[in-house]
Amino acid sequence: MVFYNNSLDMQKKLEKALMELSQEIDSDLKDFLSVSWLSYPNGLENKPDGTSWAAQRLFYPADLVSLFYAVAIEIWLQRQWLEEDIELQRAMNEMAFMASRDATSMVIDYLTGTASGPKIHNQSKYNWYEQRQLLNNWLSELDWPELIGVNVSQKLLSEGAFGRERQSCGIHYQNRNRLSTGAMIRLLHIIVSNSLPLLITYQRIQYLFKLNFDINIDSSESQSMSIWRTSKRGNSSYIDKVVFNEVTYHKIIMARTKDQVPNIIVIFNENSKVFRDDYTVPTLINRLITD
Repeated sequence: MVFYNNSLDMQKKLEKALMELSQEIDSDLKDFLSVSWLSYPNGLENKPDGTSWAAQRLFYPADLVSLFYAVAIEIWLQRQWLEEDIELQRAMNEMAFMASRDATSMVIDYLTGTASGPKIHNQSKYNWYEQRQLLNNWLSELDWPELIGVNVSQKLLSEGAFGRERQSCGIHYQNRNRLSTGAMIRLLHIIVSNSLPLLITYQRIQYLFKLNFDINIDSSESQSMSIWRTSKRGNSSYIDKVVFNEVTYHKIIMARTKDQVPNIIVIFNENSKVFRDDYTVPTLINRLITD
């Protein structure tokens, strides 16, 4: 079941924006960009309108995958698979506020009962791998078509993978984390709309990751908490979270139009030409959320 109403108007607007921008920068954005877009004209409690381009295309998600870990922690706590303690709270806070990869590593240890270390072999390797797959097994339980091919079982490591973490990635890194804009935006939807019976859970995640439509975030705060930045384009304002490294440039946009309609846009990109300019993606956002 599609979790949003397919909007022909939004689809036309997205395709027009992608086509025009492709001509302007002399590069076909549809070849390497993925976009998922939701609009809530009837409020967050109702089914949104939406559209997408290449929403199932898989990318390395970098730190955006931490949102899945945060939701998993709350599920584990509810199922009494974990007991909350001060160290878990500290790791969650650092993962969300500062995008700390050390904290994210600890969160994965909590979720899977695994730990990094030297290479392992035979039954020990199999057991370790099965434990780490608890995260992907949980995603399978959700039975979302958007999750096909998604992998969230690998740690985020600043200086590269070593030992059993390198083993787990595969010889050619074929087992690295993979995520689509379709999967990302569906997770964001259930968080901002509280659409599963976990109200307190999602309120905490909304707070930790600043996932709301309060566009008037103080600039000093936005620099330290989850890398949210405030922007204004025409009659619309939005906040966006940027995640980038040498191969990726991804954005989550929480926006309100001039009519105060909440919108979420997720853009994944692995084209260096696009993420090094300050025109293409901001212009795309502007053309989607303004008339």
